[in-house]
Amino acid sequence: MRIIAGELRGRSLFYPQDRAFRPTQDRPKEALFSILHPRLEGAKVADLFCGTGSLGLEALSRGAESCVFVDIETTFLRKNIALFESMKPKAEVVSKPVQLWIKQKQGPFDIVMIDPPWHKEDRGKHHYDTALLGLDEFDILADSGILVCEHHKSLVLEETEHFEVTQTRAYSDTRLTFFQKKVTL
Repeated sequence: MRIIAGELRGRSLFYPQDRAFRPTQDRPKEALFSILHPRLEGAKVADLFCGTGSLGLEALSRGAESCVFVDIETTFLRKNIALFESMKPKAEVVSKPVQLWIKQKQGPFDIVMIDPPWHKEDRGKHHYDTALLGLDEFDILADSGILVCEHHKSLVLEETEHFEVTQTRAYSDTRLTFFQKKVTL
């Protein structure tokens, strides 16, 4: 697993050798950041269920101003941030359940990325549902911000009260679903 582009291009990351671990593959990561590219420079990013921090570190490498990394287990994330001296001041690590962090009403964030574990039977649906409902209620996404969920292709994520799906992309067994706030008149 590595950083694909930007300041840290080609640098390797620590990650668990456990078979249950599912890192974001290069193809969906490249596609994700090609779509986000115009919005990354100076962006405030939240990487929820961050695992190793691969997505948030990619965002920082490509010019994001800051990233809050949120997950219960942050051992590998902390090792990865320690590898990159220039990223330390831009990274905030929060070791707690995503749902509790959302309730603290952080933000606003320009980009929120959600990538919970989806190797279990429900493909992580309860994580997405809980996170999306929390984001709906606590309003941490900037008005022009983007919310992106990486999930198994069999899982369809629906619009919520405040978020509409703007696009979806599929890559092998991975799907990326992009949301923006609904415009209210």
